[in-house]
Amino acid sequence: MVSDPMEAVCSSDVRVAGVLPNGLRYCIFPNKKPAGRFYVNLEVHAGSVDEEEEQQGIAHFVEHGLFLGTERFKSQKAMKKLLRRLGMAYNADANAFTDFRSTVYTLSAPTKGRAETMHSAAGLFGDSGVSTAPREDLAEDEFAGDDEVSEIEGLQATTDDNTQLVLELLHQMAFKALLKQEDIDKERGAILSELKDRNSISQRAAMEFYRFNHNDTVLPRRFPIGKEEQVKRFSSEDLRRFYKRHYYPANMCLYVAGDVDPADFEKKIQAVFGKEQAAPADGSAGVEPVEEDRKVEPVLWPRRGAKIVHHDLIESLDPAPAIIRTSPGVNVVSVPAAQPPSKEHGSSNKFHVLSHSLITDFSVSFCAKGNLQTFATLSDMRESVLDSLVGMILEFRVNERRLRSNDPIFNGIGWTYSSSARDGCSMNSFSISSQPRHWKAALEIGLQEAARMAEHGVTEAELSQAVTTLVNHFAQQATLKNSLESSVWMRRIMECVQAGDQVMNAEKKFEILAEISSRLTPKELSVRARELFNAVTSYVTNDQCKAFICMPDNSPDMQDFSHDLFLTIVERGLKDPNPPESLQVPERLLDESHLNELVDQMKPAIVSRRVDEEGGTGVVVLKLSNGIRVAYRTNDSRPKEFRVRISAAGGRVLEDEQRQGQAVAASALWVNGGCGGYAAEVVSRFASMWGLSYDAACNSEELHFDMLVQATVDGALERAMGLVWMFLQRPNLDQKALERFKIRVRRASQSLDKSVERKTSKLFLDMMISPEHAWRLQELRPEIADSLDVEDVRAILFKQIATENLEMVVSGDFDPQELEKALVRYMGTLHREQEKPFLDEMQEKLRLKFKGGSMKANAEHLVDDTERSYTIMGFPAVNRWGYLRDVDAGLSLDFRDGAALSLVPPTLPNGRPYCKSMHISRSLSVACDVISNRLFEEIRERRGLVYGISFRWRPYRLIPGGYCTIDFMPKADMIEESIAAVRECFHRLVTEGFSMDEFEAAKSPLVTKVKETEKQNVFWVQLMEDLGNPLSPKSIGCIQDVSDHYDALTKEQVEEVVRCCLGHGMEHMVIATGTSGPQEQTQAGKEAIERG
Repeated sequence: MVSDPMEAVCSSDVRVAGVLPNGLRYCIFPNKKPAGRFYVNLEVHAGSVDEEEEQQGIAHFVEHGLFLGTERFKSQKAMKKLLRRLGMAYNADANAFTDFRSTVYTLSAPTKGRAETMHSAAGLFGDSGVSTAPREDLAEDEFAGDDEVSEIEGLQATTDDNTQLVLELLHQMAFKALLKQEDIDKERGAILSELKDRNSISQRAAMEFYRFNHNDTVLPRRFPIGKEEQVKRFSSEDLRRFYKRHYYPANMCLYVAGDVDPADFEKKIQAVFGKEQAAPADGSAGVEPVEEDRKVEPVLWPRRGAKIVHHDLIESLDPAPAIIRTSPGVNVVSVPAAQPPSKEHGSSNKFHVLSHSLITDFSVSFCAKGNLQTFATLSDMRESVLDSLVGMILEFRVNERRLRSNDPIFNGIGWTYSSSARDGCSMNSFSISSQPRHWKAALEIGLQEAARMAEHGVTEAELSQAVTTLVNHFAQQATLKNSLESSVWMRRIMECVQAGDQVMNAEKKFEILAEISSRLTPKELSVRARELFNAVTSYVTNDQCKAFICMPDNSPDMQDFSHDLFLTIVERGLKDPNPPESLQVPERLLDESHLNELVDQMKPAIVSRRVDEEGGTGVVVLKLSNGIRVAYRTNDSRPKEFRVRISAAGGRVLEDEQRQGQAVAASALWVNGGCGGYAAEVVSRFASMWGLSYDAACNSEELHFDMLVQATVDGALERAMGLVWMFLQRPNLDQKALERFKIRVRRASQSLDKSVERKTSKLFLDMMISPEHAWRLQELRPEIADSLDVEDVRAILFKQIATENLEMVVSGDFDPQELEKALVRYMGTLHREQEKPFLDEMQEKLRLKFKGGSMKANAEHLVDDTERSYTIMGFPAVNRWGYLRDVDAGLSLDFRDGAALSLVPPTLPNGRPYCKSMHISRSLSVACDVISNRLFEEIRERRGLVYGISFRWRPYRLIPGGYCTIDFMPKADMIEESIAAVRECFHRLVTEGFSMDEFEAAKSPLVTKVKETEKQNVFWVQLMEDLGNPLSPKSIGCIQDVSDHYDALTKEQVEEVVRCCLGHGMEHMVIATGTSGPQEQTQAGKEAIERG
């Protein structure tokens, strides 16, 4: 039974937390996934809002500076030596990011000894703030062997305890950084590059949103990336001043997650960090350590970091939760309200319009701010459940509306209610988007849904369906608690401590949430819905709710847009909403009695079965009596969850110029039209309720159907297989789904001309691929989509999903005997014959024709108020198996099974067989990282010619070919210089090879990535795919000892593959460049490119 609603919820019983006498806080979460590894994050409660007017960007600059040398580790070179000694990758395992209220430094390492491979912690916090990838630009002769590591003061090369060393490194960075002027000047270019990288239309729209909705705060005046003119002039003294003021123990929190002894780690934290004084080094007053903090859990710690004052909330009736307290001495950031925005389109403090030529669609967000909320009591949990159910039911209704229509009018209708420690407030937001021509109708429809929720609430059936969905989700989360990796726990714990939320025991959380859900009534949920949607439904009279609109500039469909017309439509949409209707969803969709009849008639069976016991993969390969081939493997890394993939050879190669788009449309209609006689909205709701996520996709070679199954509920396997059976045997391919597909194609086409990257990519493919095949790789044109009809789409789909062309792979946590029983019953009773020999047709169509030769062209200039350039260089290449054949273009390379290569070994170092079939693929995977790293270091870091650059190999699996690309963003006045430099760098790497250090820097993280992903179902689904495809050379040997094969690769082997497979690149190099900027610069920019 749920007790007192104000009772604090129970926390996890495995976390250790404390506060040192000097005020440093710490949280330790022991977790053995992955074994022998730990993560340490140091959060400094100083971010961009702590900057003065002339310091904008300095917090981010200081973050970069801490990786450039400390008192003990004198230089970047010395720090890099230590990281290599610890088995850490300088970019992946040592990183940082800066946000409004904090700067966080992230380190990850093996707990003991030098790691044989490097584990990546990159990307844990990449979705917020400004992240740093420390520079990797030391000259080759600066790299020293590990015997020189001991020259670093106090470091013994034989030390076996990495936890101590990582803490000491973090301590040095936090309190002993040198911040030398020469290092600051060298790093400045990397920060300016980040400024340019982020200047996209989506980023500009997000910043404008902050300026409007948070104009009563300091937030829109202190974006973490800073201001370019200030970043250009910061000195080392400027950085030291900020560093001494904000980097002190009482302004920090240390987080640890991993395979550690918490008591031992706690002692090390005390020993390493306890000696620092509590106050700032510059003598100023700072956050004061409070003795009471040591007696309470982190959820009750007073807030640190700047307190962001929201003036709009000061007089509101929304009191801050009593549980939220602020530490004495924190920086309170308060600014006067900003000047009113421009009056364009009637903009005001309550209504704002952003119009731009690069914006494609109309969108509006109605937002109302509130005080920061917590998740710390039973009452909080109950409110969270109510909010989740309300959001889920609205999503049900919107999805039902979309699937019932051939033109849904809206692109999206969504609602969110979130509390953000980052912004210092909560936000209740209701959003609507549409094509410009539908903006009035979409606005009205969206507001009808909001008014319907507020006035009529929810039905009994909707509540029941939503509770089933939510409880099943809670059950899955509880099941996965012991399978989460330390990196995930690190993120969760940090988010909870920052927000004042409790970190709960997963099973207890599920028990409480399930009980709360089961006791709710439609009336209770309807009351909460009215509270939540009152902000938007009272928009006209509610000064706390604001409307932020984005729309294309000078769109003929929005010429009549005005504030008065907007208000008129808002009032119309909110008036007299109709009550909701309940969608009836059966507990099972498939008629099992019909299936029983098919079983009796067809007598399905497994006709062949083999298990890879010798290879160690545990993969089972079997064939059903109707010709369907299956491969499966059990994997309990994520308990009660498995993945299914259905593959069918075909895809866009089955299309011809008279039937363009049919295969693409087929994949869309397949999963968006319903199945088994049930409407799409019924099938979608059924899948949501029972934890079944599905989708389909079409590429140049194959058609795929993917399903993720949450198996915590009884009958999950049967439900999943029954749904698969219906999609394969009885798909509904209706006109409504086709019309929705055509609308999506039109939308994509309209946005094509507003993206310099997409325009340049289209030009590149048109230049490299022969016209008779180039359209297969391009986005579908609207006029082609409009000519499609359902019968043509049906024909090409049924051709592909004939049973003899189907392959199924399954990976996850299931009972093998139950799976095989279900395979026979469901997959074995499928029946669809091919009209003519399909393999012969596929063999003939599996080709890709190139133009051949070297060429260069410029895409049409894109008018924008921001200057950008984008270049793609590339050439035809071998496919995954080392094969490229296009006689007409003079291209013929055949290195399949290592043919014509002299360095392919017969066995692995452990004596196991070496897979020659995958030698090219694995070698080029390593080579891609080597080439990308070299290009980045030489072209961006050392020469400063581009803002970003990478090399990619894009191989096909069945088609005899592929292609390689080098894509980069050159500086506008250096386009031709950058192209020449990239060509020269690439040529030199292919002909002269690369250093051993470059090779190891690429291979080691890749080996680690493979070892980590070997535990994932997605990885095994991809590995097993094509094992039963007669058009593919893949065999069981290709998926055995995968990480060992990567680990066994040598520098010389990869260099040989690079010379043989990429050596023709310069002769067939295709170069496409696109630019954007003000109209008046178009001709000058064009002439600058042409001069090259």
